Amino acid sequence: RALCANVRADPRTLSRQLHAAAGRAVMFAGADGEAAGLLRRLQDLRDEGAARGTDADMETVSYEIYPRLRDVRTASELELFRATILQALLPWTVGYIWHVEPFHLEPESMPLTEGTSLEAPINAGSTDEQEETSQDQLWFLRGRTRVGDCVDDEWFVVALLLHLTRRFPVSARVWDGDGEFLLIESAYAIPSWLQPHSATNRVWLHNGQLHIIPREALTEPSVPQALQTVERSSDEEGDTARSTTASEAAQECIKERVEGYPDRAKNGIHEAVCRLPIRVAHALQKQPQLISAVVHAFYNRDPADMQTLKTAQARFVSKQATDDSKMVFSRVRFSKTLFAMLVLQPFEAPKSFGMLPPTSPHASAAQLGMKVACGFEILCSHASDEQQSDVTPGAREDRQWTSFCASLKRNGYFRGELEGSAAYKDLLARARSRYSDATASTRVHRMMATPASVAMQLVNDPSLQEETGLTHAINKFVDARAEIHEDDDSSWLYDGQSELDAALLAREHELKFRPSAQADEPSLDNDAASSQRMKQLPTTIVGGVHNFVHKVSDVEGAELNVESDAIDAVHIDHGKLLATLQTALGIVDPETDEVADDVHDDDDDDDDDD
Repeated sequence: RALCANVRADPRTLSRQLHAAAGRAVMFAGADGEAAGLLRRLQDLRDEGAARGTDADMETVSYEIYPRLRDVRTASELELFRATILQALLPWTVGYIWHVEPFHLEPESMPLTEGTSLEAPINAGSTDEQEETSQDQLWFLRGRTRVGDCVDDEWFVVALLLHLTRRFPVSARVWDGDGEFLLIESAYAIPSWLQPHSATNRVWLHNGQLHIIPREALTEPSVPQALQTVERSSDEEGDTARSTTASEAAQECIKERVEGYPDRAKNGIHEAVCRLPIRVAHALQKQPQLISAVVHAFYNRDPADMQTLKTAQARFVSKQATDDSKMVFSRVRFSKTLFAMLVLQPFEAPKSFGMLPPTSPHASAAQLGMKVACGFEILCSHASDEQQSDVTPGAREDRQWTSFCASLKRNGYFRGELEGSAAYKDLLARARSRYSDATASTRVHRMMATPASVAMQLVNDPSLQEETGLTHAINKFVDARAEIHEDDDSSWLYDGQSELDAALLAREHELKFRPSAQADEPSLDNDAASSQRMKQLPTTIVGGVHNFVHKVSDVEGAELNVESDAIDAVHIDHGKLLATLQTALGIVDPETDEVADDVHDDDDDDDDDD
């Protein structure tokens, strides 16, 4: 994690690279007993790191939105606030395909007298239907979105939060499995005292900007204290001594990552024509976000899933289901990440699947549709494995709708009209429509908690059970075929080299000027030499990679421009290597910054041997 803060790499990618590099180091050291022992120790480190957090936690971005205390004082007011917030986000999120789960918000509360941390449990009491004003509760909205390998979704969430803080008097915070990733992104522009252990409740988004609460303002801020400090700082913009607004350099780091939204979100969508079984096409038309679960089911298939595609019980890849008379062309919306996962993975169609000949002008649509159908088959085979919620979505939505209506009545929305009158019904219908639109993302999020069950419900639509209904559905797709445009341009799949080069140059430029930017800032490190080495580490890494890339190479490897006599034998300090990997993988006590005792014991043993 310390390395991530300096080289700004994706932690999951860095972890994989570290394991691969360690494996190569062991192979280079030789296949002796000592190297084999080192390999076993590295594997133990990997398992210990995996045990510290699940993949779901590492791939999840969490966020909270806090209205001003005086604005929301009851559960029903919070529900009205939630609907207003989600309504404001509709122009940004409508039609967007999330990689795993969509952005959503749920009502929550916490005692005003107590603080909280990033790991605070969700307060189940927030669904309380009492309508009296609660002076001792802090009401807020919370959400969690799994983003998987799609970093763009994570930054889209940040862009949404910044947009909300600009439009409404609210404060927000966001973090992921690695903690305060906004600080990681702006690592070169934040104060040196700001470390993971000292950043709790200090990093906020307010008025469209990044805010960091200084040590001088609060030693260990609770959430209520932090909110008051940020709001007070915003009200006293001229008072620089009390300002919580982060430096201009830090603001620029975040601005670069969210620049271009919401248009950038639309550019992240790729639409392509697929030749699909009618039931699959119908399901994806009803729930476009379902394509995410379908692609992941196909991409992460295992031998058991492959066997599912070959069984006689297969519903969507069988010879009967893929008969030409039951296949339709449909334009499917993907995120670019999902499309790349599907297209770039080689896969041979099941023998029972009715494919078009390779010379057909629709061969690409048939190939893509075949993969989608296989993913759909695999997804539905997991329906029995999904855990259903104890509370039905309908019952939960009814409670929230009731709270929303109660808040509308108290705020005079119905203008004194008698309940049941024509005017009252008209206002109620408008409110229902607005609420339904605003909470669509929440319904989709709940749907994606059990995608296989939802997929089964859609393919078992009563309208498709009768032959006449099935024929009618097929005819609708046939009629729409003339209006289907060609696939979106997919050249972006192969044109990323220039963007990569530009990103590397930007990082190198940033590292080059980093030391001068923080030269005047006092260091709190006790070990000055260690601090200096850490500051030089990013430049060393980038410089090393740059030099290696420009070396002369042939089929036998890279040619080093040094005399052969100058190449010393490689010596590996196993204890230091393990200690470095433990620190980089986060396998370290955050309170003491000490690695496992057994590593130090090994170091001592090595010293004794020497």
